[in-house]
Amino acid sequence: MRVALIHECLMGYHGSERVLAELCAIFPEAPVFLLVHRRDATRGTPLEGRTFHTSLLDRLPVLRSRHRLLLPLMPYAVEQFDLRAFDTVISSHHTAAHGVLVRGDQRHLVYTHSPARYAWDLYPEHFPPAKAAPVRRLLLHRFRRWDQLAGQRPDGFVANSAAVARRVRRVYGRDAAVVHPPVVIDRFDAGRTRDGGYVALGRLVPYKRVAAVADLFARRGWPLEVIGDGP
Repeated sequence: MRVALIHECLMGYHGSERVLAELCAIFPEAPVFLLVHRRDATRGTPLEGRTFHTSLLDRLPVLRSRHRLLLPLMPYAVEQFDLRAFDTVISSHHTAAHGVLVRGDQRHLVYTHSPARYAWDLYPEHFPPAKAAPVRRLLLHRFRRWDQLAGQRPDGFVANSAAVARRVRRVYGRDAAVVHPPVVIDRFDAGRTRDGGYVALGRLVPYKRVAAVADLFARRGWPLEVIGDGP
């Protein structure tokens, strides 16, 4: 079986990239197609040395580091991938990878980390009224229309959690099986004695609401340790 892997933007090594690394381990001969690739993002990771096939968006170095600005062009770019040589296509999706075009005799399975959250349920958080310029609203409206149509193309969806499966149902009207992301659980020992307190673990980006968690714990007087990095 000839398999192709699709991932959107390889700009770091975070959760979705770790899933991509596992897919590459399962299908070591499968080529990987990317919309945008930051060349140093895979250094020192299991993806280092892998050959990637990039889209025309990767030829825009001025915007490569701000890949979200490329969102209006992603539908066009992902539809340009020529996947005729493959029997099965597997997309690692959180923006537009689910929109690749395949023939009727090919199989397309999507592992979704979430429909594009800044275009759907987190739109108000990412673009409050003062920042929601009319052009941006129009572009995101057009993207949502394409996104819903593209969600009808794959043969099946797999979601990384029950919460994401609910988003897939709400946005695309599709059922999704739940397969949790890979975690090496042998690294953790839940039986050890620990001091009291709580931990917030994750990338420090606005939509994860770590500041709101820290504020709540501070007002309650509860001990909280924050682990993560980000802007």
